[in-house]
Amino acid sequence: MAGTAKAAENTEKVYKLRSANKFLTVSALGVQFMKGKFQTTDPAVAKALLDFVGVELEEE
Repeated sequence: MAGTAKAAENTEKVYKLRSANKFLTVSALGVQFMKGKFQTTDPAVAKALLDFVGVELEEE
């Protein structure tokens, strides 16, 4: 069972974001960028963060 849960986890898209502000905190979303980087699997959180000035999506 653990193997299947882990396989399902790996298929989720990971959104990697970069911020000009190295330690940007968005407490309403429960997000803190560390060294200007943050990643999430939640597309709604990623979309909300992209509305902030200086935050951009890292291309893979």
